[in-house]
Amino acid sequence: MIIRYACVVVAFFAQAAVAAGKGKSEDDCPENGFEVYRQLDPKEVDMMVETVVDKDTCMYEMSISFTPDLTLPFMDEDSPLNGANGSIANLQPFPEEPEKRTAWHTLCDAEGRSEREPIPGFPNNHVGLQDHYTEYEYTMKLPKNVKKITGIDHVTMGANPCGRRTQPYTSYSAHFYYASIKDRKKMTCISDGGFICKDSEYQVCGRGLKFNTNGSVMTCTDGNSENIPANIPAGHSWIIEQTILSPDFWGQKTNSAAPGMGFIAINRQSFASQIFDLPTFAMVGHDQKIGAILIYNWSGFSRGYSSSNDWEYQDSPITYNCQDMEKYGKLPTHVGAQYSMESGRTTYTIRGPAGKCKDFSHVKLPKDKKTNKHASKKVKKEGAI
Repeated sequence: MIIRYACVVVAFFAQAAVAAGKGKSEDDCPENGFEVYRQLDPKEVDMMVETVVDKDTCMYEMSISFTPDLTLPFMDEDSPLNGANGSIANLQPFPEEPEKRTAWHTLCDAEGRSEREPIPGFPNNHVGLQDHYTEYEYTMKLPKNVKKITGIDHVTMGANPCGRRTQPYTSYSAHFYYASIKDRKKMTCISDGGFICKDSEYQVCGRGLKFNTNGSVMTCTDGNSENIPANIPAGHSWIIEQTILSPDFWGQKTNSAAPGMGFIAINRQSFASQIFDLPTFAMVGHDQKIGAILIYNWSGFSRGYSSSNDWEYQDSPITYNCQDMEKYGKLPTHVGAQYSMESGRTTYTIRGPAGKCKDFSHVKLPKDKKTNKHASKKVKKEGAI
């Protein structure tokens, strides 16, 4: 197993970017980052994170669960998704509500969903200040003992009323972040106020090059396979510049880099044959490091309108190309999602090797803003001193 780090390419592009930017300081760079996500209180979706360890198998299981906030615009999808098993170009949200579907297209497009041009009003406006083409994010930081066991620093839930250019439907996303919030705030790029970083040639300040969309990713040789992306699931590849995901995307080439998050690796074969009303699994990276595990789904999955209420990425354990066990030995071997008709909750689950082989259980609930204490914290009995 040989791992190669494509640092020469990064250095070359960084030098070119500095030259193109004429030595711009960081303060002069029109970059976007963490602010493109609208932060909301996790209590509004009754968010909960559970972590357990089985000492006999030395495996952890972490789950994020929530109930939808139907007061958010367009997140009240209540019918099956037309075209879910066909071409993404034929997807029709709100099939039984043509007026709402028309309003959805009109408002989302008006706020710049195509991202072919800067977000309307940029630079004084960006997607984090909008109501429709935006992501409402719910964030929960995890304690140090949970991070030691799983490698996960914090988790987020995202609600996307307009979806994305390549995901034209209302959606939810769950991120299990290895990168810290502090690190995410350093993930900035020139995006013209949008969710998608411009290609590397436009990253004149250099920081946007750390998203590696020019293809300067960590590769390895494993057996008979050469120059394959390291530390991501077998069959996955990074969505870099010049990648055509599907002819349905208006014949455009694209990258997947998002400020404040990173860029994405998917199984393109699986994506091409995707049933769009079921969840999708992706890896997130930045600066040649693994940043997060991502699961995203059509919002109707979280209302029980999907073709199935249970989903698992694959039947057998996930294997990784040239996995660096010292750095990434806790990556999940199983990824799944489930909707409960009884509770109305959606649960995203990852399972993998635990950092400590001892029985462990932890439940994380949102903080009570009035007391600044976690709702899971035991309270004193009445009359106790």
